[in-house]
Amino acid sequence: MNSRVFQSEVEGDLISLSDLISTLLKEKFIIGIIAVSTAAIVLAIVWMISSFTSSAYLQMGMSLAEFKRVQAVIGDPVRWEKFRKHHAAALGDIEGIRLPASQKAMSKIFEPVYAYTKAESKNLPESVLKSETDYITGINVSYSDKDPLLARRGVSVMSEFWRDIAILGAYEEEIQSTYTKYSINQRNIRNRILATNHELNQLKKKKLDMMQIAAAYPGDKGANIRQVISIADGSEKFLAPTTQLIAIEAGIVEKNQLLVELVRQQEMNDAWLSYSAKSMALLQKSDSGVAFLNELQKLKNALGLDLGNSALESVFNEISQQNISAASKYLDQARLLTGASVAVRKPGLSFTVIAGLLLGLLLGVAYAFWLNRERWSQAGSTIPSNNLMLQQA
Repeated sequence: MNSRVFQSEVEGDLISLSDLISTLLKEKFIIGIIAVSTAAIVLAIVWMISSFTSSAYLQMGMSLAEFKRVQAVIGDPVRWEKFRKHHAAALGDIEGIRLPASQKAMSKIFEPVYAYTKAESKNLPESVLKSETDYITGINVSYSDKDPLLARRGVSVMSEFWRDIAILGAYEEEIQSTYTKYSINQRNIRNRILATNHELNQLKKKKLDMMQIAAAYPGDKGANIRQVISIADGSEKFLAPTTQLIAIEAGIVEKNQLLVELVRQQEMNDAWLSYSAKSMALLQKSDSGVAFLNELQKLKNALGLDLGNSALESVFNEISQQNISAASKYLDQARLLTGASVAVRKPGLSFTVIAGLLLGLLLGVAYAFWLNRERWSQAGSTIPSNNLMLQQA
């Protein structure tokens, strides 16, 4: 009669396959009990330590540089505490919502959504690839908690927190650079006004001197006035005094026009500098980006600009346009396209049960062989571990 056996390279290491099967069948109830019990224990443990996760899509176009700037500071506990206190009334009870301690955990809450993938970028023109404007179209915001309701609320709160930090971060950089720019311009314009006034005074003095010379030579009156001439530098002094007076008068007119333009630039620059300084002071005491934007809308009226002055009116109008654009970007367009999704427990029930059963089966089989270890020992057999061959006897 033929029977199948496994034989290892060590002589005498023989074990019957039928013995293996009979052992498993003999202890099937124990194996089943261990498998089910293990699955139940694993499920209970996972259920105790697992959490619910909710997510939503926050629409907010930004460049990669803007995203990294927000990402670098959003984990700051001081900023979070200020945000939490300022928005406690508007967002309700957010005491149970916590900011992750690690940057890795934070990156899982805020995941960027790119305008195009690497594969898609191969078909895009180079001009688009070089532009970083709105390279990121939005943020996938997710939050996990043992309480499913708190997980959904956490998505809304974290979305508001991201938007708040994005506003403050954008203006922190912009206002500082703007203030520096207009501070430098203020000195440059002032120096140009001083230089132009000096040149104007020189021309006026030269005019008086030339008038005295013209009076001393009445016979030259009107000479060369109608002539079209070309002169080399330095030789203009040989022209008739009346001709030189006309050139001096033209120079005076030119300098006066330049002064008018410089004074206009100075008025506009001073208005921008004042606005930048007040914006910086407002930003330094602001705990909320949204609140800062709302206050910024009122700040232009506090400047007290004379709208009867065309230069100052243009500054006022440009400030208004900037405020409208910022409100559109951060208050109107930056929003959750959908509400937070229904919180789902992770890991899921099916995965946990299957993993528990597999682990239980392994433990049950191991226990079954352990119970029958004496029988295998008496038969002089062991469970082979390597280099097995199937033989026919």
